[in-house]
Amino acid sequence: MDGTIEAKPEHEDLLSRVRRGETLTIMQDGQPVARVVPPRRKLTEEEVQAAVEELRAMRARNTLGGISWKELRDEGRR
Repeated sequence: MDGTIEAKPEHEDLLSRVRRGETLTIMQDGQPVARVVPPRRKLTEEEVQAAVEELRAMRARNTLGGISWKELRDEGRR
């Protein structure tokens, strides 16, 4: 069940942290009972492009040392 509540003024410092992107866990008696997370937002085209470029750069840096992924796959099946 989802619901919306209005935050009390004394929680403004916590909400400011969430507004800046932080996720907070609410504890009660030493146990986590809730998480407060920033709302999802749609990525800009520039953010999407930056993520794609970062993945491409990571792929270029990480190699299999001359072994093909098919060889690794087949080895794992033996």
